[in-house]
Amino acid sequence: MMRMAARSTARQAAAAARVAGRRALSTTEVKTAQPVHTPPVVRRGPSMSTRFTWFLFGVAGSLGLGYYQLSQDIDACTKSVEQSLAELRRDTLDSQKSLRKRLNELER
Repeated sequence: MMRMAARSTARQAAAAARVAGRRALSTTEVKTAQPVHTPPVVRRGPSMSTRFTWFLFGVAGSLGLGYYQLSQDIDACTKSVEQSLAELRRDTLDSQKSLRKRLNELER
């Protein structure tokens, strides 16, 4: 038991000597940092809520313009389809008139 105590004491003494030697060889001094006073940051420009509000206005405006453009395109397509159907009806009526005329001539 005495041997173990002597060994641990020797180890502790050697470790303490190494730490003391390191401190003695050190050439730098530890300086405590002085608090640096910086001026407060002044924010420039609008706040986040203002930016978000304007973003939402932009989204609403672009959606409104997109809806208007879509409705104009739908109206133009509808007019085009109605015009082609009217032409098809005229062509069909003209062909039916000629068929009826030929049928009436054959029946006489």
